[in-house]
Amino acid sequence: MRKFFSIILLALAVMDPLKLEAGLRQIVDRYGERVGLTYVDVKSGRAVSINGDLAFPAASVIKLPIMAATFKEAEEHKISLEDRLAMTEEKKLPGSGVLQWLKPNTYTIWNLTRMMISLSDNTATRLISDKLGLEKINAYCQTVNLKQTVVKDGTALVEPPSAEANYTSPRDMANLLMKIYSRDGFTEQSVKDMLAFMENQRYRWGICRPLPWRTKIANKTGNYDGVLNDVGIVFTPAGDYVLSIFTNGFPKKREAREIINAISAYVYEAYQPGKIVKSRRAKPKKRSSRKARKVRVRYPRRSPRS
Repeated sequence: MRKFFSIILLALAVMDPLKLEAGLRQIVDRYGERVGLTYVDVKSGRAVSINGDLAFPAASVIKLPIMAATFKEAEEHKISLEDRLAMTEEKKLPGSGVLQWLKPNTYTIWNLTRMMISLSDNTATRLISDKLGLEKINAYCQTVNLKQTVVKDGTALVEPPSAEANYTSPRDMANLLMKIYSRDGFTEQSVKDMLAFMENQRYRWGICRPLPWRTKIANKTGNYDGVLNDVGIVFTPAGDYVLSIFTNGFPKKREAREIINAISAYVYEAYQPGKIVKSRRAKPKKRSSRKARKVRVRYPRRSPRS
């Protein structure tokens, strides 16, 4: 009973956006336009944005609007998530993901989208982008008012200063996550799948890293030379919020990561007064059995995995 009332009190707590913005500026203002962020309380709609409308190199965060466009196309019956696409040797791409190491095969669009998000698989990204076409992906971005989002490269590998690099903004990605979270334009099943892909995203060095164990987070990271981004939805007993953080121009990724960690920790503590954030690295290591090591990530069984 006491725990129940504590949760209610937390939920009723109103965080002062001006105080939050002041604290966040103390973290990021020294870096100028090299850091941008947008925070949104999904219940109240209150938002804080610092350099939120600046265009940043998207890196693998661009895979989020590609995912959203894919599910939208499926809901409009223009494609089927059960359709299979051929992965050939010529289609393989280096970098993140597992398809580059596998023999040529066919995979469902649903499974390729899962790999594109959960594993940040570049080959899967190319296959999905080729299927939809960049014109349709960009048309979707314009339809949902992602003003700074431009997808010129369907591989997510082209880096700035190339004119073909992909760009987006902290506010654009926060707005997209809000649409997914609020089921705005998506069915319940589509949202369930997209959130599951993000919750099982393998790269946890950013928003996730400083938060308490068992905190539910659905996020997507992006990583280039000099570029480090992370955007996600954080689910807490006090309510849920969206946090979108972009960095550009840091020669050392460690510095950019520490800024992202500091922003995430500050927002979490401000959102839940009295909560002390501890690093996820502080969790004591347990010696697990051989059987326990074989635990597999569970995804919604909407489609075959291969």
